[in-house]
Amino acid sequence: MMKHELYFGLVLLLAVFSSTYTSAQFQGPCDEGAPTCNGTLPTCEDGTAQPPCANNDPPMCEEGVTLLCQDGSQPNIGRPDGGDGGGVVASGQTSVGTCTPNSGTCSSAGTSNYVYRSLSYNVSTGKMTGTITTNQCVDHPAEQGTVDCIEQQFPAPDFASAPSGIPTLNRIALGLKSGINIYSAYEAGFGIGNAPFPCGMQQQGSLGGTYGECLGGLSVEQCDAHLAATCAEGDVLTSLFLDNCGGHANPYHYHADMVCDYDLTTGVHSAATGLGLDGVVIYGKYETGTSAPLDLDPCNGHLGPVPESTEYSITASTVYHYHMTTSFPHTLGCFGPVADEAACKALYPQQCGDGVTALVVKENEVNVTYDFDLYCPCASPVLSNSSTAGTPPPDPTPDSSNISESPYLFGFRLTFVVLAVPLFNQFLN
Repeated sequence: MMKHELYFGLVLLLAVFSSTYTSAQFQGPCDEGAPTCNGTLPTCEDGTAQPPCANNDPPMCEEGVTLLCQDGSQPNIGRPDGGDGGGVVASGQTSVGTCTPNSGTCSSAGTSNYVYRSLSYNVSTGKMTGTITTNQCVDHPAEQGTVDCIEQQFPAPDFASAPSGIPTLNRIALGLKSGINIYSAYEAGFGIGNAPFPCGMQQQGSLGGTYGECLGGLSVEQCDAHLAATCAEGDVLTSLFLDNCGGHANPYHYHADMVCDYDLTTGVHSAATGLGLDGVVIYGKYETGTSAPLDLDPCNGHLGPVPESTEYSITASTVYHYHMTTSFPHTLGCFGPVADEAACKALYPQQCGDGVTALVVKENEVNVTYDFDLYCPCASPVLSNSSTAGTPPPDPTPDSSNISESPYLFGFRLTFVVLAVPLFNQFLN
């Protein structure tokens, strides 16, 4: 009788360990390329969750439990930094020490901004030459950034000859009023090697979600629409996207019309807001009154009248210039002018025409599929032949059969099996 009681006791012990560690498994999917936790294995605050699964993803803690590194620090899952000029040093950029403040941290209240313009305007070409010096601190309330004093030359050497392609992930212009970076419409992606996961806020909290991804090469607007179709309703990390002024991140940069930098109610041609690295001036979204220009080329530019600006020493004239737009490409598609879409695409031989990616997006409260030519800024995506309107968002709840089991959990189970087998033999014999 004793042998059988011990036998069932050991079986029960194995079952308890298996149940305990299974319940401690993370609740989200195990997506390839998720960030590590400052180089250490992450764990839950109460120690219940297992170390990363087979492809080195961090575990997802149970509700109310904070994800921590083994050294006690929080995981590095904040919004990705923009970097100097958007990840690399921009053409024509020089580090200088003449800003005020010149080092330290930018004020989140927007009071640390420094900009100095030394520019001259050519009334015949519509281009500016000279420099802008900026500490890259935002000029309105936004998340805290780091002071980085640089001087940017215009035109930048790499873009002095038109037409040319823009850096799709780097600085393409600076704001005239603030000296803040202006980027293309594109982000490098979220949830694919770039923390944090953009979906799952209801499960995980303010540090980041538990699932979801946006491919690099989607505009911020396109990424937002894709997540609206693939995340549970109300479960998107909206702080990843743009604030009311059209920008975000550290260093702060714009991906859309800089509506906080000019008066949208004047009823005339929008004011100058930025300066492209090619020296061509960028204006707001209106041509006249509240009407957008209808003849923009794929670079978002056209030949037309521009208003005088005493602040920036711009003389009223008819010249080629850019406009910000509410539709893609939002900022610039290239440094123009170009004749048509084909001429624009010729500037991006490695990015345009290399295949399309079909992705579902939410459009007018309905899910539809578009074909995206990722990182090709010359044209909007087109409706896919495989599109099926009305498709509901996929269930974000992970299928437990698809969750990779932690190697550590497997090790616990294997250890107990190895130890238990001799004991079984001993008591049964």
